Amino acid sequence: MGDESSEYIEQVRAARTPESAKTALEALAAACISATDGNRIMVATPGDVEAVVSAMEANIESELVQQQGCYALANISIHGDENKITVATAGGMAAVVVALRAHVGSAAVQLCGCHALAIISGAGENQIKMAKAGGIEAVLASL
Repeated sequence: MGDESSEYIEQVRAARTPESAKTALEALAAACISATDGNRIMVATPGDVEAVVSAMEANIESELVQQQGCYALANISIHGDENKITVATAGGMAAVVVALRAHVGSAAVQLCGCHALAIISGAGENQIKMAKAGGIEAVLASL
């Protein structure tokens, strides 16, 4: 995601507790939509997405981590088709589906997860990838 985002990604990578992971993901998500263009994260790398996915996988039981992880992936994806494709191919779409399935009773996870899938699926072959990952079923189950 570039030099300006390295501190946020490093915070996500360094998180060792659900609380620190939630806080780091929340900061990353906010940085993606920052009002200050110099701080806005515009281009994601597979390693950036993998850091978010790893935090989500390590804290699958945490509703707040899953919510913020989905929010971060959605916000990364809003900056063009390249980011959407990167998120999908680096495991972000699958992580969102897992979060939706793991927290069916959480309105916040369902909202952020469905929002993320709607954005991520808007590029290239991502709609097909979403269907293969079980995203359609996960969205329908959240209704």
